[in-house]
Amino acid sequence: MPLSTPVPASFEKTEAEFAATAYNLSDEERVSAFNKNMNDGSFLSRDTAAYGKEARRKWLIAEYEAGDVIFHSPWMVHASCKNKDPNDRIRLATDLHFVDPEKPYDKGDGFTRI
Repeated sequence: MPLSTPVPASFEKTEAEFAATAYNLSDEERVSAFNKNMNDGSFLSRDTAAYGKEARRKWLIAEYEAGDVIFHSPWMVHASCKNKDPNDRIRLATDLHFVDPEKPYDKGDGFTRI
């Protein structure tokens, strides 16, 4: 669920702070969704309702169906909700990230230089 309006430029500062925090992580830790910084200030908020109120924005929520695809900018604040499917179907998500061709990366991970 994304916020309803574009993210202010100040969020680029927040992203830069996250990058600075991750500076000393190993390559393996840096690409992990769960590294040692995750519980140490890397969340914008753990309370999405309060965060929306503080940012004075509404969360956009929709009924998604199998096959739906969502694209958003890397600066868009977004979150996911708990899976409450009555048929116990799972939500499968994937992220597409681009790598810096000047930095080392695992050639077996499916990334391709363009």
